[in-house]
Amino acid sequence: MSSETKTEISFSKKKIMLILSGSLIFVLLGLWFVIDPPKDHLSDSTIRLNIIGYISFIFFGAVAVFCIKKIFDNRPALIFNDLGFDDRSSLFSAGFILWKDVRSISVIEIRKQRMIMLELNNPEQYIQSQNNFFKKQILKMNFKLYGAHLGLSSKGLNITFDELYEQLNKRVNK
Repeated sequence: MSSETKTEISFSKKKIMLILSGSLIFVLLGLWFVIDPPKDHLSDSTIRLNIIGYISFIFFGAVAVFCIKKIFDNRPALIFNDLGFDDRSSLFSAGFILWKDVRSISVIEIRKQRMIMLELNNPEQYIQSQNNFFKKQILKMNFKLYGAHLGLSSKGLNITFDELYEQLNKRVNK
């Protein structure tokens, strides 16, 4: 990687701790829904709560593990250089993306959470390069749902959303 105009963005340990706290609450709620769900007169509501409990436990458990790893990991979440950027900012990070492969950049809002979406010129190359089955599926799902292959958020990072967007936008539009 070129180091001429290298910019590193670190994780915010404070934000990560808040995300960890929230995810642990949902892990506990998930366990409650699996072990002893609130009783209702409808028989299928218990099954529904069990399913919600398992999903909550698995998803937020994975988020909690990710957060715990990031609390002790001092490597940057994002590294920008002249060739592209290395994304390690989330559970489903895409890895190194070349600037020349970014077709467009846009902003969407999902439940009051702004996301920067990147559409890639050759998404199949990046999707197939992923070793993790779930990462592959997330990249495919992003395109189906949002028309872009990669989503970035400033949540958990030591940078504001607007600063992150500005950094990406100026490099993509060089």
